[in-house]
Amino acid sequence: MIYRLSEIDIPGALSRVIPRWVTETAIALLVIGLIVVLRVSIDLITPGAVPFALIFPGVLFATVLGGWRSGVITMAIGGFLIWYAVMPPVRTLIKHDPAQVVSMALYFFSASVIILFTNAFRRSAETIVGERAAVRESEERFRLVAENAPVNLWMGDASGKCVYLNEAQRKFWGVPED
Repeated sequence: MIYRLSEIDIPGALSRVIPRWVTETAIALLVIGLIVVLRVSIDLITPGAVPFALIFPGVLFATVLGGWRSGVITMAIGGFLIWYAVMPPVRTLIKHDPAQVVSMALYFFSASVIILFTNAFRRSAETIVGERAAVRESEERFRLVAENAPVNLWMGDASGKCVYLNEAQRKFWGVPED
């Protein structure tokens, strides 16, 4: 099970079998497909309700699952679909209302911000996970060296309370390991 954002790397996991760009594109297309199905379902209940409502979570979802390229592809295709199929007059690329052009510019700006922040968050999570792994590895090396050292070693906390004794020190004092 995945507990950390840094563990979600579908394109990386499949890169031995499928080129990364193919997986990133497939993720974007799957997310767009899901958005279209949900959008059509919503339009059956409430026609014309907030055309951008599902695209933003879709861009976020695609970016989390597939990385920034999946987010950009989802943003581009989603923007085109909104422009062509949702904004009046539908099924045309010609729009007469300047407010629609401004809406689309704001859409692309907002979706880009989502992609940038999600990608930055992913990178931060990956860095933190890497740093934690390095600390665990360092602690394990210390314990291995300290446990097998031929000298008595102990470690105390700030108040002077003993928190660690190596094997040699435990034998010297006759203290059990626990």
